Amino acid sequence: MDGVPMKELNVGGTSKAAIVFLPLQTSKQGEDLAHDEPYILRNGKHREVVIHTAEHVREFLRNDSKDHFRPTDLNFGDYFYQVLGQCVGALSGEPWRAVRRYFDPAYTHNAGLGLIPSFQAEVVKWLTALKNDSLRSGVGRMVVHAPTSCKLLPLRVIPLSFYGEAFDDEAYSHLLRISKLQGQALKYAVTGRWQKYRWYNLLPTSSSQVLEQYHRDWRKFNMGILETARNYLQTIDEMIFTNIDITGNVIAFMFTQLAKHPEFQQKLYEEIIAQKCESELDLKQYITQQSTLLHYLCLESVRLHPAIWFSVPEYTAIDKVIGRYKIPAQTPVIIDVRRLNTNALTWGPDGGEFRPERFASLSPNEYRYGFMRFGVVSGRCLGKHMADVLMKIAIITILKQYRIEEVEKNIGVKEGDLAFIQRKNITLNIRPRKSARMSPHGARSALSRQLSGRQHREQALTMNALPPPHILAAFGLRGTPQRLPGGQGQSYQVGDAVLKPVDGEEEEAEYISRLQEVLLRQKKTPGYRLAEPIPATTASEKGYGYVVDGWGATRLIPDCADDPDGRGRRWNGILHAGREFHADLVAAVHKRPAFIAARTHRWAKGDRIAWSEEPKDNIQIAPRFRGSFDRLVQLQRPVDADSLHCQLVHGDLAGNVLFSKSDPRATPAIIDLSLYWRPVEYSEAIVIADGLIWHGEGEDLVHLLGTEEFQLQMLVRALIFRIVASSEAIREADCALDGLLDEPKLFERAVGIVDRFLHSLET
Repeated sequence: MDGVPMKELNVGGTSKAAIVFLPLQTSKQGEDLAHDEPYILRNGKHREVVIHTAEHVREFLRNDSKDHFRPTDLNFGDYFYQVLGQCVGALSGEPWRAVRRYFDPAYTHNAGLGLIPSFQAEVVKWLTALKNDSLRSGVGRMVVHAPTSCKLLPLRVIPLSFYGEAFDDEAYSHLLRISKLQGQALKYAVTGRWQKYRWYNLLPTSSSQVLEQYHRDWRKFNMGILETARNYLQTIDEMIFTNIDITGNVIAFMFTQLAKHPEFQQKLYEEIIAQKCESELDLKQYITQQSTLLHYLCLESVRLHPAIWFSVPEYTAIDKVIGRYKIPAQTPVIIDVRRLNTNALTWGPDGGEFRPERFASLSPNEYRYGFMRFGVVSGRCLGKHMADVLMKIAIITILKQYRIEEVEKNIGVKEGDLAFIQRKNITLNIRPRKSARMSPHGARSALSRQLSGRQHREQALTMNALPPPHILAAFGLRGTPQRLPGGQGQSYQVGDAVLKPVDGEEEEAEYISRLQEVLLRQKKTPGYRLAEPIPATTASEKGYGYVVDGWGATRLIPDCADDPDGRGRRWNGILHAGREFHADLVAAVHKRPAFIAARTHRWAKGDRIAWSEEPKDNIQIAPRFRGSFDRLVQLQRPVDADSLHCQLVHGDLAGNVLFSKSDPRATPAIIDLSLYWRPVEYSEAIVIADGLIWHGEGEDLVHLLGTEEFQLQMLVRALIFRIVASSEAIREADCALDGLLDEPKLFERAVGIVDRFLHSLET
């Protein structure tokens, strides 16, 4: 090549085998050799240029991407060509476009969504088979070898798009046998030294016998269902058998990362429960959303664990300059996808770490050339929509019923026959959840978010996904409800109105709506906004004017959002809005509402324990929280009765004060009133406690509240309130929250900060 000589990597043996079976080592050798520059990987007579940065990819695709072509044997040789040489993934130019015209309609995004019921049924069959064929049995659990087991799922699902009802259990068993032959054939194609030569494959060798048997069985299987041509057969081969490894390995990686990151698994589980997903419509809406943890998980999993580590070779059509090297036309180029997908220039210093939430702050344009999902360069992956739907359906179906954990000891499972793309042995424990129905207000996740919105949503989860037509009519609304993002996924926008379930506590919801109406009419301070409640056109059977069959409605507050990333700059704003709100509350309400004493949910219990209105012996604190709870009890002191000026207060302000997305000077909005009859300082102390526990704040935040004895005692009570609620969450979920291992440490840290302030008062 012209210009500066490009460094060349010779891995010895067959380089194609190296990048398939030893991709990490090959990638590391290339990085050590050429650092950030492109380099040459020798593959027999072929010398392929390896690129690995977004800028490299941009230049590679500039001006001629439609004219790139792929060698039909992908530079693997004749044996590979006989297995997959005429599949769509190995074609280019007009032949590629011709085959795509046949297959594209069956692989659109809508086609994938249309197969959701079939996918669900197959995932359930797959889980049942795993349970029956577990590698090791336990009480109420499955222990499975992730790579091998996960390959069986796409083998059950992907053929449905080709064969439909003809793909029954008998056909699946037949296909499973053929897949083993195909795996053997591909192994010969990749690792064989002589199989790349056509003359060798004419000899009566064991590899030729495998290839012949595979061709015979594969044709017989398909001819039993349809009549077709060779490139059609090989395209189906690519999609079914190759996708066993590609999709299966990605799914296995997703499960493994969920096991390694139980706090994210718990957040995702709560999101899935909040989305309900009881109907096909619910599933379609959830799966198509691109601002969910589920979608971020799929992106992050493929980013860190690409389906193919090195892309298939593509030959340039014109001369190029990539990096500082001149690349002549007709040069084969491959991409080190894993290095590209983790490059610090695109992904930052933690690009190699699992953090799905990173996609919440990135636009696709920011990683357009720095992220390859399915090993595709100039052409779109035919089955990417099917793969997305399958991955999401599998995660939803499993997490609704099971927790995924790592097995502590290697149980010595060998790699299965289906493996083509070899991965490290991974063994997972899939444990049924003891409570399939878990409160969406479960334990809060470390340093990531505070659950916002009403704190009493258990009964709302059993309601229908969409508000029924008679509810819209009752509030005089027209249009199609659109689920709003954020919160618990229970709110729907209809025009300029928001409909939401009232958590089964209709008396309290009616009271809050009437209170908001009063405050809006009599509001004396301009420091906050409230949503305007919408009265029903007719009174309900219970005489309520704002609640109909468990639903309430308010006017939408425009241009507002909870902003956890910006809350560090807005603690003062939250406290100020709360003080303005409480000033109006004390003027409007002079008597404690009866429903407060009647409540039995865990936040009510935590509140009463914090104020010694219920004996502390009545509560069984989870062992993980016992040390912090006992320490808080020791720190708690009686407070001067003259200092206690109780009134109606909001007990969950930190997650329910919304700020303008466009104007930082705009008046904030207060939503989802969670009412208690306590001192205002206690409400503010809960804000500070939430900042210390779930937002990583320190002593500076405590100074906003005040560091006198009374304020610190309010903070002690606020921490008791939160720790009891978290402990009860575990009990109510029958220990389904065991994965949140960081939360006790967060409480320990917060209690330590308060302890130091109280100790300084004593000295």
